[in-house]
Amino acid sequence: MYRTNSGVVIEIRGNPSEAEYYAGYVKPLFEAFTAVEATSTRRHYKGGYVVGIRSCKKKAYSMFHEFLGFPIGEKCLRVQVPGVILKERDRWASYIRGVFDTDGSVYARRTGRKSGKRHPVVDISSSSRRHLEQLHMMDRALGFNCWIESTHIRMGGWSTVSRFFREIRPHNLTHIKRMIRIYAGRGSQAWYGEGLD
Repeated sequence: MYRTNSGVVIEIRGNPSEAEYYAGYVKPLFEAFTAVEATSTRRHYKGGYVVGIRSCKKKAYSMFHEFLGFPIGEKCLRVQVPGVILKERDRWASYIRGVFDTDGSVYARRTGRKSGKRHPVVDISSSSRRHLEQLHMMDRALGFNCWIESTHIRMGGWSTVSRFFREIRPHNLTHIKRMIRIYAGRGSQAWYGEGLD
């Protein structure tokens, strides 16, 4: 969220490869939550562009600022889990899903110098130390073995990452497709329960 001469703008944006996720999932979810229509965006910058949604309606940004406590202006070092989320544990998985969908990734990483075996890793990044610590606490409380490395929360191993995808149920198709490729390399497809909905 940032201020302009005419008011406050709220934008949610990300990598162009996730255009389908923003158009087909984030935009309808935002509109259902705020009851405000969002505009699809394509913002260019030196070296490329990002895609996403935006709204200038006070009703929308007030919900994020006043109800959820999101700061207006530079947020990367100040963001934290909204108090209303922290107080209700049954919302934690949904919150972690949203953060992972937008600021996370999954990839295969080699472990050990001799084995050369590759294991899946879930990675969630945040520049806010407070946010990282809160996410770490929530993940651990939900039973995920994870750790903090610099500006990242990571968890690894076939059983942990499989459980994360089954229980957190990410909706970002980029992450889901990457997970499918990782497990296909292992010769397994039984990692996501009954389906990809």
